Amino acid sequence: MPELQSLRGIAACIVVIGHCISYFEAPDWYDLVKRLVNTQASVEIFFVLSGFVLALSLKRRGFGKVALGAYYVRRLFRIYPALILASALALSYVALLHYRIPGPHDSVWITERFRADRYTPLHIAASFAGMLAYLIPPVWTIFVEIVNSVLLPPVAWLATRLERGFGLVVAALAALGVILGGSLYYHLDLYFFNFALGVALTLPLPRVIAFCRRLPLKTIVGLAALLLLITRAFVVVPIYDPWMNLYETVLAAAIIFALGRLGVEIAALQGRFIEWIGDISFSIYLLHFPIMMYFSKAIYVFTPGLVDAIGPIAAGFVLLVLTMATTIAAAGLSYRFVELNGIKLGNRLLVALGLGRVKAPAQVQIT
Repeated sequence: MPELQSLRGIAACIVVIGHCISYFEAPDWYDLVKRLVNTQASVEIFFVLSGFVLALSLKRRGFGKVALGAYYVRRLFRIYPALILASALALSYVALLHYRIPGPHDSVWITERFRADRYTPLHIAASFAGMLAYLIPPVWTIFVEIVNSVLLPPVAWLATRLERGFGLVVAALAALGVILGGSLYYHLDLYFFNFALGVALTLPLPRVIAFCRRLPLKTIVGLAALLLLITRAFVVVPIYDPWMNLYETVLAAAIIFALGRLGVEIAALQGRFIEWIGDISFSIYLLHFPIMMYFSKAIYVFTPGLVDAIGPIAAGFVLLVLTMATTIAAAGLSYRFVELNGIKLGNRLLVALGLGRVKAPAQVQIT
């Protein structure tokens, strides 16, 4: 399913774009442009896709004790090597530059990051563990991913037992998110629904699949993608609005179902480069923020009049070009030398624990 891997890469790059163009304080009208770069929808795609591919992997390997033990070891070694690397890079930035070089043109969004009261061993350790979005602000999504990775095996097992009845579980989790309104730590209550819906997409759905194959699927995928991009631009709601999460998650699920279950082929999602961007998307997502912060301070130090000279919008695009190019290169190295070696190390541990030699998941199953 190369299209799904490419989708992951595009979503990661949208997050990079959204963060870079939001770095400097810009006029109010520019908020419309920033909302068109819907980073929140990208996160929702990540969550549904994780639920989908992890459930497929669990169903293929089974739910026995050995298989589940192997699953948790694989997730541990899939997530943490790259997270530790990115956290170390972020810590170097915070320790060396952040509190020493002022950012006179920083947006309010940026000034709210890296709270000085959290520069403590406890908060730093929690950041490395993926439990706190201090060193790397987007790590709140990694916390959501970790929690749902722990919970996903029993959820996927329940789905295989209930099949059609699992829809009631998905509906209940949707209702939970609306009732709690994102009030749990890092809005966990909203995103249980995303992962569960991803699991539901793996169920045997012969009638649904037969019906969908009669539809103009490429048009539907394109329309769903367009709505994901533009809705927040014109329907202004809080970023963690539960109803918007439901709406966008259903659109994301429609795209993933079309690509992953119905075999829809999209030319824009095919090709070795875009698939490679998908391969390295996890490192892109983790590394881009500290890289962006390093470049922002470099702009202030080496070209102190740049933002005044060209304006915050153009400066944001300069920051974007620098960050994107460097992040892709760094993520490629991280994937090759950190992520893949982490997977290999996890497989060696599986053998040492007597859980058998388990092959690394297919690329699309790396989340």
